[in-house]
Amino acid sequence: MELKAIYDIKDIGIAGASMGGLASYYLGLKYEVFDYIFTFSAATGFIKNEWWKNFYNKAYLSNKKMFYYMGGKDKLEKKLSEENKNVFPLLFKSGFDEKNFDSYIDKSLKHN
Repeated sequence: MELKAIYDIKDIGIAGASMGGLASYYLGLKYEVFDYIFTFSAATGFIKNEWWKNFYNKAYLSNKKMFYYMGGKDKLEKKLSEENKNVFPLLFKSGFDEKNFDSYIDKSLKHN
């Protein structure tokens, strides 16, 4: 039985930054319990596209909402931003509704 049905919980979110951003992205899609995913400066692009394709085929993509943030001023944020640019087209192609995705990229901000 689904956790939300047992406790009648609505609107559960997960959030994280840096390594936690990657964890929130992964866990938010892996488990049905999460409705909202907030990911800040996540290193999703360091994982190969083929792995993400396979993961998305088993993930819970419907009825989720995601907010993605990335900076770009320091070396780490630049690298993360560059590596992440292929991850989201794969996500949308796999069935995640683009209308439920919002992002903010501010190249003037640093990783921390």
